[in-house]
Amino acid sequence: MAYSFDYEAFVKRLKSNPEAQKKLNSNMFTVSAMPMPGDTPESVAAKTAKMVEEQKVLKATPKPSKTQNVEDYKKEIERESRLSALQLVRARGVDISQDILLVNDRFMITNELEDGNPRYPRPAQGRGLDYEDLQELLDDTIYELLPIPTSLQLPVDPPVSGNPAINKIYIANWGMLADFGGSTDATKDISDKLVRRDNHYWPAIYGINPVYRFFTGDNPLFYVYNPVSYIHPETQEAVPTDDIIWKIDGQEVRRGRYFQMYEVSPTTARKALTVEIRNEVGVKTETIFYEIANSDDFSDVEGFSSTYKGSFVYNPDGNSGQGMAEFEEGATVVQTVTDPVTGEITEKVTQVNDAYEPRWVKFKVKWNDYGNGRNKKRKFRKSTPSVKIDGVEYNNGKLYKNITGAKYGKHNGQNMQDTTYYVQKPPGPFKLDVRTHFDYKRKRKRQFSITLDYNIKLQDPAGTIIDLGTLNVGKKDFGKR
Repeated sequence: MAYSFDYEAFVKRLKSNPEAQKKLNSNMFTVSAMPMPGDTPESVAAKTAKMVEEQKVLKATPKPSKTQNVEDYKKEIERESRLSALQLVRARGVDISQDILLVNDRFMITNELEDGNPRYPRPAQGRGLDYEDLQELLDDTIYELLPIPTSLQLPVDPPVSGNPAINKIYIANWGMLADFGGSTDATKDISDKLVRRDNHYWPAIYGINPVYRFFTGDNPLFYVYNPVSYIHPETQEAVPTDDIIWKIDGQEVRRGRYFQMYEVSPTTARKALTVEIRNEVGVKTETIFYEIANSDDFSDVEGFSSTYKGSFVYNPDGNSGQGMAEFEEGATVVQTVTDPVTGEITEKVTQVNDAYEPRWVKFKVKWNDYGNGRNKKRKFRKSTPSVKIDGVEYNNGKLYKNITGAKYGKHNGQNMQDTTYYVQKPPGPFKLDVRTHFDYKRKRKRQFSITLDYNIKLQDPAGTIIDLGTLNVGKKDFGKR
């Protein structure tokens, strides 16, 4: 059986073990013969008995003197082996003419010649220390070799949820709440009209199942506030993420921290917007509902951008890098640009400060079949036409003659024929309704009417005049013939 032997540790423990030093100084080491090829148990026992007898005899034999050359040789071996003086173990159990040098865990025998010069060291055939003696000097503690721990694979959980300050979906540029189940905070009235401008995120935090209503002409904005993949367990620092997918009614429409729509049209039903925030472990999902309508259909509220002459835009560095919508005066205008060389179509987004300034709109009125048959001019002269824009009457001194500011008074039907009118309207949709009527014969009525829907776009420069052309107002009869 072989034993690993650290000799530097051997010497260190030897120095701290008086009993072992005593044994060493008194040469009280047990020796035994090592079996050689051809030996039998009997021959090994005989050799061992002979060595024991020789040890008894040699115990009283004084140490022979050594020549200077032998001592120098031992010092050189000692230096090369990096051993201290105690690591030179002398044994007298083999031969009086031999010195035993212990190097690491092996004995080296140096034989002196008659001239006093040592021969080259050779391995000894036996060891000078038995197992029991070595146990007093060796540390037999067994250490388990454990694998080197690897770093923790992160994340270990899906993205954070349930925290209004992390991974929360905020909505901006909404015109009103179409529906909601109340507020979780009695001090937060999320139905207040000012909330959409001053605290656009309140419905997302305090609202119970809010449904957002946007108006055409506005740019709905949805974004993830403080998007975080996971919290590092050691540093407690939030690790941000951009792995975010936006879906409308199950169809992917965008990837990234925010989603904004432009040039929106009215929806026929409520839409489900689902946001998926992902990491390597799982997905955090949140769904909100919204709809888009014309502000003309709601007389008590105007579009967001028209009301506040500006809109919210997403700033990824807002609120100390957590990402926040910030209100900007003017409008975010998206224009389609076609490269004249490659034909590639791209969108150009710019901020226009005067985008919400009212535009001049002009139109001309022409009654169908005016002056012919029963459409006598005198019939129109006696009628008072109605000109309404978004339900508001304008044929009462609100119609302009031109862009200089001069206005018409109230016009009859005859005055209105082939006349050009001017009005001012801010960007967004509006509805123009022109009509008049008169009676002929008994219980017969002839009505002239036309309705036109138009949307003033933010891309339309504020200084231009929008020409609706000539409105050919058709007729329809009512009553018995």
